[in-house]
Amino acid sequence: MSAAIVERAQALIPRILNPNMIFSLADHINFAITRLTHYKSAQLPFSYDVEQLYPQETDVGYYAVRLINRRLNIQLPVSEVTAIAMHFVNSQTNDLATNSSVNSDDEMIKIITKIIEQEYELRINQTEFTYNRFVMHLRYYIKRMKKHEQISENDNSKLFNTMRHDEPEIYLVAKRIADYVDSQLDTNSNDDELFYLMIYVKRIVNKINTQA
Repeated sequence: MSAAIVERAQALIPRILNPNMIFSLADHINFAITRLTHYKSAQLPFSYDVEQLYPQETDVGYYAVRLINRRLNIQLPVSEVTAIAMHFVNSQTNDLATNSSVNSDDEMIKIITKIIEQEYELRINQTEFTYNRFVMHLRYYIKRMKKHEQISENDNSKLFNTMRHDEPEIYLVAKRIADYVDSQLDTNSNDDELFYLMIYVKRIVNKINTQA
């Protein structure tokens, strides 16, 4: 099954995949089945951010889940689409190394992560789903800013002002992140972009505080 899924991925994804992908994907499928059998409550959430940013990898994820369910007569949750999609995203190491745009975005994300760690004097666990959702948001945010296509939702203005008043530290960190991105891209992030940055920063900080 893993070989069939990788073959499908090679047809859909126009980038170089890690040659060990078949084996690592087989391990993932085995663990997904184990989790379904023994830990039914331990399900990963489905990510619409991943679906937006990586449509080809998400298509492979849907194909993989359908194939596994049909061949093994089981019912993997839809969240496995995201997990398998990210498996293929992370396997594209050879292609990413030669893509200057991706490298540039990755460097910006590393610096943004450091900004949060410095401001709150903490260490972010980069394997946590909360952080990975934040990274997905950052990639989409940077992509929007490069295209000068910012989020514009008038309904957020009241929520933004309330959150800025109630969470001044979160606001200042989000503003520092936005200022850094703007300085790199010669852009000007609006309040809607700031609002969503605040939400994601707050999630990360809350997650770490609850684990402390």
